[in-house]
Amino acid sequence: MACILALLSGTICVLIGAATCAPLPALESFSIRGRPAIKDFLENCPYHPDPVDLPGAIPDQILTALTTVDGILTSVLDPNVVPGIAASITYRDRVIYSKGFGTVKKGTAVPPTSQTLFRIASVSKIFVVITIYQLFERGLVTSLDDPFVKYCPGFSINSIYSSQDITLRQMMAQMSGLPRMSPCVNSTANILCIDTTAEILEGLKSEILIHPPWSLPSYSNLAFSLLGRCVLENVLPGTSYEDYVTAFILSPLGMNNTGFNITASIAERMAVGYNSNDGSVASLYSLGWDSPSGQMYSNIDDMNKMLQFFYDIVVPFAPRKDSALLSEDLRREMMLPSFVNPDGYTGFGTPWEIAFLANYTILTKSGNIGGYSSFFTVVPDLLLGMNLLFTGGPDLNQIVPGVEIYVALIPAMANMGARMVSSMSPSMTTVSNCLSRVWTPRRSTSHTRSNIIFRWNFLSTPKSA
Repeated sequence: MACILALLSGTICVLIGAATCAPLPALESFSIRGRPAIKDFLENCPYHPDPVDLPGAIPDQILTALTTVDGILTSVLDPNVVPGIAASITYRDRVIYSKGFGTVKKGTAVPPTSQTLFRIASVSKIFVVITIYQLFERGLVTSLDDPFVKYCPGFSINSIYSSQDITLRQMMAQMSGLPRMSPCVNSTANILCIDTTAEILEGLKSEILIHPPWSLPSYSNLAFSLLGRCVLENVLPGTSYEDYVTAFILSPLGMNNTGFNITASIAERMAVGYNSNDGSVASLYSLGWDSPSGQMYSNIDDMNKMLQFFYDIVVPFAPRKDSALLSEDLRREMMLPSFVNPDGYTGFGTPWEIAFLANYTILTKSGNIGGYSSFFTVVPDLLLGMNLLFTGGPDLNQIVPGVEIYVALIPAMANMGARMVSSMSPSMTTVSNCLSRVWTPRRSTSHTRSNIIFRWNFLSTPKSA
């Protein structure tokens, strides 16, 4: 940088015919509109300390942050609206926090555990994306940017915006402009949609795109149901989406307590869900054709295994135990942002709702289905992740504490890593100092919170999200 500035200065001197040229001032003195430009650039602190092993006992600074987590989750608990919460935080391959709040059923004093089953609603969409990426890796899908109609020949929808076909990637990133819900006509008492794919495609011929693709995020359960149903029906005829996910994702990951069909024996192991409007016991209805978008159930232990699936690609020089499931490159691609909202704090990915805090990207997937809510999130650069499972219908504004937990936890984890590295290399001391500057908010907490709340309001839905 100094060389470039010196060259520029010399060129200016020649152009103005100056016999001599004053030496350049120190880089630190350069400013833009009165602000110290170089200092601001350095304080962006683009360096992320490599995740380090925790000592046997969890350090005090992390325990302090986890005490804050207790307070945040306790504030969300409500005996009438949110009677039960199961929570877990993992770092690398270690569970550093696992706790149940409230009760698995009103009228009892039994709290949820890491083995208690919950519906995970739209967290199910993660499995749709993994499925499409796997089909791409196996050569059954040529490109993630292929038109969807290539793998679903009967697909057609009206558009006043563009003659271009929407793509697989746009659908996975909530950027396709497709309507939110499927045009399902037929249902039963316990199944919301018993239509076939052919009937859904016929209904879509009278629907219209609500936004041009890649213009605005538009949350669409329909997009994920189409990906799960129509693509598999055409590239692997005779294989249902549910069977594919069980065989090629759940079984390899050892997620033996996760599935789609809520049988009587599964229901007995579940925390009881409650409707938010009147507190009545929620029905364990099936989404039927729409199952890919939000039907699944799971527990904390199993969802922690899904976190490990994403952690595995960023542990330096470690054996890649999940490479057979999906290559490191594709998992890394899956975690990239696809769209950043104008607020600069939030964005979307495949299938993530993303929050940007300081220099860290927080990938989240939230969900809500009658009587249950869920929150899956990972910070790839820290190998830090969290699962929150709720009964009842928490106001989605109140799930903002999921992000607030990171506001308490990330500085403790990042500074711990920087200090442990600096103890081995004194030159790394500046990293710890840099991180402490980054986590001094430049905007008010209320401003950040209001933007994140807007994101959750945008995502809310009465059935599945």
